[in-house]
Formats: sequence, structure tokens, C-alpha cells
Amino acid sequence: KLPSPCTSTCSLHDETVAVGSWDGTLRLIDTATGLVVRELVGHTDRVYVMTSSQAPNVAHPRSFGQSKLASVSWDGTLRIWDLKTGAQVFS
Repeated sequence: KLPSPCTSTCSLHDETVAVGSWDGTLRLIDTATGLVVRELVGHTDRVYVMTSSQAPNVAHPRSFGQSKLASVSWDGTLRIWDLKTGAQVFS
């Protein structure tokens, strides 16, 4: 169960979806289990837009390879995340 209402979603690949929330977090959800596999924290208000740049690792389809996720929030910021590490690479 997610802790706050969802505001946006973005499919990352067949097995993972990114979910933006009112609390400003982004969560990567495993579509097979429904479990959160990574939480991205940095926004201070609702996330309302997300898009991804995907370069999946063909040898390991569950990994994120060189994928990035861009998110925009009502806090007025654009953030870019490295999905492999969960690190914020731009704000």
C-alpha cells in the first residue's frame, strides 16, 4: 500500500512502474509483486509529471541499465534521477 495518493505514473519497462505521490516522493513498483523496489526522495510537494529515458540492460531485463527518470513537482523543480542508483543527478 502506498502512503499517500498517487498523482502520476510512468512505465519504466515491463516489470516496473514509477509512481509519483502527493507527498513528493517517487516510488518504483515491481508490477509482479506490487512491492516498492526503490524510493526517490527530493521533491517537497506533489509530483505531477514524469518521463523516462530508457536504455535497458538486455542481459538483465530487471535492471535499469543507464535509465533516467525526470520528474516535475508543484514545488517548482525539475529533477532527474539515475534509476540504477536512485541518485538525483539534476535539480
